[in-house]
Amino acid sequence: MKLEAKLGSTYGILILAMLVTSTVAYHRMSQVNHIIGKFITEQVPLVYSNRGARVSLGKSTLLLDEWLLYGAEPGATAKYRAAYLVQWADTENHMAELRDMESRFELGENNGRIRDFEAQATQLHELQDRIEALIESQTPRTWRLRVSWCAVR
Repeated sequence: MKLEAKLGSTYGILILAMLVTSTVAYHRMSQVNHIIGKFITEQVPLVYSNRGARVSLGKSTLLLDEWLLYGAEPGATAKYRAAYLVQWADTENHMAELRDMESRFELGENNGRIRDFEAQATQLHELQDRIEALIESQTPRTWRLRVSWCAVR
């Protein structure tokens, strides 16, 4: 009888220990799921939009450079202008997504980075607008003179 009582109490303790450890493991896993869910819904779209805005901004700058260098012909000018405007619109879309995420989520230190990037992108856009105005102010004759002058050098 004593042996049966000892075995019964040992089994009871083992079953209770398994129940406690499985409950603790369940709570830990639910915490991990909550953190992962928060990361997926907040941080991944933030990283995607941030990356997209920076890539679009870089592409718009490259297109502006190409427009400046190779846009001597009216057809080329229209093509480069359209491509530049598409890239800038894409940058603005990504910036709007970043502003929306900034207002919806608690992003911590990323809020300051987003604001800095917006300020830098705005300054760059102002400079790009000036360059665009200078390119548009050039007539085809001045383009030809400039291109021929560069060829002579």
